Amino acid sequence: MPLLEAAPSAPGAGAVHDTDAQDEVSAQVASSDAEKEEASASRLRKRPSSGSALGKAAAVACLTAACASGPQVRDKPPRIECPPEVLASMKKRGFHPPEMIGNDITLSMVPRVSVTPVPVPPDGGPITLYAIAEVQSSFSGRLPKGSRYYGTVYHGKKFIYGWFTEVEYPDGRRIPICANIVDSSSREGIGMDYDPSSTPGRPMMYPGVNLAISQVLGEMGTRR
Repeated sequence: MPLLEAAPSAPGAGAVHDTDAQDEVSAQVASSDAEKEEASASRLRKRPSSGSALGKAAAVACLTAACASGPQVRDKPPRIECPPEVLASMKKRGFHPPEMIGNDITLSMVPRVSVTPVPVPPDGGPITLYAIAEVQSSFSGRLPKGSRYYGTVYHGKKFIYGWFTEVEYPDGRRIPICANIVDSSSREGIGMDYDPSSTPGRPMMYPGVNLAISQVLGEMGTRR
């Protein structure tokens, strides 16, 4: 079973069809352990756009059907299954689907407390969230203030969607995660509203973001 497996497409959702791109992801995943051993502490602190298997899968999805139709056209985000080993790793750290792994009080688009709307990153592009306070789960999970969350953002017709696949600790250590942007800490739906200050050419968002753990990127998690 491959590390990442595309889930069945929902209406309007993207799907991964590029075999060559998937082969490239598999090759990079296979060599990731060796790369980690050779990486220096300074390199660990760089943006992990090519070091994460999940992040690479997001890029592959975007290069194929997921991002082909442009901004603010999706009814649903693209979907990819979270690898079992990532779910197991999160569980060991006290993070379980469908619980939160940060909310709009602890996670922000800017590295400080702010209520000023910010531009939504480009459709299919990278998005970074900053832990401006310690993140605590409903169980024993803890992520320290100063951690960074890395993911991919998708523009929908009505909502902003986002996959998050990696957390970087303040000391440079990284862990894989599977989490989605959700509407609130109540987790009633995938995605968040555009800020009222948005215009057709400049979508805006509130800086605080709610993230929930899931078995599928692009889909609400369940208690399986």
